[in-house]
Amino acid sequence: MDEIDKRILTSLLGDGRSTLRQISKNLGISPQSLQYRLNKFQANNIIKKFALYVDKRIYNIKSGFAAFSGLNTIETGIFAKILCLEEISLYGFQGKTLDELRASIDAASEKIGPKAMEYIPEQNINITVSGNELAIIESLKSNPRILI
Repeated sequence: MDEIDKRILTSLLGDGRSTLRQISKNLGISPQSLQYRLNKFQANNIIKKFALYVDKRIYNIKSGFAAFSGLNTIETGIFAKILCLEEISLYGFQGKTLDELRASIDAASEKIGPKAMEYIPEQNINITVSGNELAIIESLKSNPRILI
């Protein structure tokens, strides 16, 4: 991976919706060269997919996190999983209510062991969006790089 590849990835991490023309202009390379490099990233699984992460509060879903020690892991009932060094795993949980959220964390604890840490941020911030805004969000979820 050369310096241009690193700059391409940095640009995409900064704004994954930037057009190829914008990125190639900012980096001083041709759009064709940029497309070639992006195709190579995808073929080599450096870029696996483009995804849109929507704040779950739009759907009135509560979220929280818990870390567990040990080598046991879970795959279901989570929206995020980060396997860390020193046998610590961090998971993201969600529920329709705070009680449901806590029950999910407790169920995971029963499966993989006691929690090393739990974080449930303040959940009382509601975000309201119109039907049109939800339609745009759903379109972007299916194709995050689509032009609006």
